[in-house]
Amino acid sequence: MKISLHKRNKNINGANSVLFQGKTRYVRGLLKPLKRVFYSHYKHPKYARGNSSKKIGIRVHEEVEKWAKGKTIKRPHRFTKQIVKQLKSLNLVPKEPEVHLLSSRGAFLTRSDLVCSHKGKNDVVVVSLKTGSNLGYTRAQGFLKGLGCIKNSVKNHHQLQLASEVACLEQEYDIPVSSAFVIYAGFGKKKDIKVDSLLPWAKTKLFRQTLMLGLYKDAVLQGDFVP
Repeated sequence: MKISLHKRNKNINGANSVLFQGKTRYVRGLLKPLKRVFYSHYKHPKYARGNSSKKIGIRVHEEVEKWAKGKTIKRPHRFTKQIVKQLKSLNLVPKEPEVHLLSSRGAFLTRSDLVCSHKGKNDVVVVSLKTGSNLGYTRAQGFLKGLGCIKNSVKNHHQLQLASEVACLEQEYDIPVSSAFVIYAGFGKKKDIKVDSLLPWAKTKLFRQTLMLGLYKDAVLQGDFVP
């Protein structure tokens, strides 16, 4: 069964809202609450991104989505080529790109970049896509709030995002996830590819409880709608 056809998604009304008791209600995204709860004090290193970096990221995501749907891309960006090549090397077959995930426990509505399965299997693999150099990737500024000795770094911010998607699928969609990855295209000075799997600390039951509870409490404090 496709995640997009799951009963939890039947009331999703676009990218940022759901139909609730006959009315449209805004549901917050995932990234801003994650930052507020776990690393609000983090200051991103200052560096020149270039005036086209955001456009490149949007373009690459759109091209990967088209590829996942079996459509032809006439002139794919080199980052798109890196991602497709890496997915194939991991023996992953795309199932659903840009699929909505609605969480009541974490009070968010987000989209997973790509849901795959291993070739010849019926498992679920969650993939998060990042583009650009990711300067400060492992440079820590203390520790994440409420998470013991987990360093406050860009790498672990991305782990939080990926873990939230996995926790939502397993806890609320009842869909077991066999593995999960963050794929970085155009990473570092050589503009190469890098892959991180979901780290051991992000897989523990205690962590997932802390993660979702922290996000839920934040929604209540902010007065946000809980779907």
